[in-house]
Amino acid sequence: MVATPREGYDLNLIASALDNIKRAVQSDGKVAIQDAGSFTDLKTLIASAVKLGPQLPISVRRNIIHEAVYAVIRQSGISSQSILDEINKTVISYYKRRESKYELVTSISIGRNRHVKNATIAGCLIRFSDGMSKQFREARQSLLDDVKHSVLGELPTEYRLVKVRVSAKSELEAWDRAIDAIDLLRAFWNLALNRRSHMRISSGKRKPVNRFVLGPIHTLHKTTGELATEQWWYQPEYQGPVSAYDPGDIGAEKMFQYADYARERLKSSGYADHLVTCLLRYVRALDTPDWEDSYLRLWGGLEQLTNTGLSDNYKVTIRRASSLWKDRKYDQQILTHLRDYRNNAVHARVGNQDIETYMYQLKRHVEALIHFHLVNRFRLRTIAEAAEFMDQTDDSEELDKKMRILKAAKAFR
Repeated sequence: MVATPREGYDLNLIASALDNIKRAVQSDGKVAIQDAGSFTDLKTLIASAVKLGPQLPISVRRNIIHEAVYAVIRQSGISSQSILDEINKTVISYYKRRESKYELVTSISIGRNRHVKNATIAGCLIRFSDGMSKQFREARQSLLDDVKHSVLGELPTEYRLVKVRVSAKSELEAWDRAIDAIDLLRAFWNLALNRRSHMRISSGKRKPVNRFVLGPIHTLHKTTGELATEQWWYQPEYQGPVSAYDPGDIGAEKMFQYADYARERLKSSGYADHLVTCLLRYVRALDTPDWEDSYLRLWGGLEQLTNTGLSDNYKVTIRRASSLWKDRKYDQQILTHLRDYRNNAVHARVGNQDIETYMYQLKRHVEALIHFHLVNRFRLRTIAEAAEFMDQTDDSEELDKKMRILKAAKAFR
């Protein structure tokens, strides 16, 4: 893995700024900084300006870069190359670490009477239970007593406990991998239910679209139950628990079957990593009762699922997203009105009494695209191929003409 500068950033300029705020290295090895605020800015700036491979979770990559910045600031004559060299050295050191086993403990809003079998996703073992051992319970409670003051709403009492076992080189990596695993499983469950619901009209307190959401607090433990770190993770936007949901025997069977089917389809996908990112984005977008925020996140998912690049305009997104629908021209009108609302919401953060309707209209398109990519009946090998497929006209005569030309070109070549 080699660290390289990202396009659009001047790492030489950033290195010079870092060198300018360093005053001296003290006898105890600490570095005297002239401006702590600028140093914080520069740490985060370098994390954005340097590109590392996607193998490591984002939080781990950023932590590695921050650690490297603390090391490089002790050097004399800081340069862009010295920053890159120190980051690469830190990455190599990280990969030499031995993996340890961890247990992430959280909770999920599924009915306690519903049997849920264990699942292994992305190398993580996910187990559901109604309780935990004394060691886990006491260690977790010691943090809950502190963190509950940071959570705005009441803590859930009816959620099912979840333990995710993961092997990782650090606590941050364990946290990222475990949360991604349980969220991917939730994505399958919620997608199975959400796809059946094309609209909703609510009154009173807003609630998220997803039936299965995580509890607001997550703790990381060693396999013996003691805390692996005094750090905890919580959801700042949490407002209170949703009702624990049980889909019933028939509903649960269909939901679990769809989840198994989706997992198998994902394994055979040529662009599984891209789809996992989209699925995580989808499920997290619909976890919040802030529907405006859900809407903006869903639009980002729509762009990702249509492989809309930064240089593309909204017409590309609309053309590709509408290609899955029978009445393509009409659906382009729906997507145009959704795009107009998205632009207004981004620029002015305007509210709208119809936001729930808009959110469900957009949700419907995102879910159709996810299902299209998972099923992949035409065996498209990359997200770029899928985008090219969606770009094709729905005019049969035009398609016939293209095929004649391509066949002639192949024969000639």
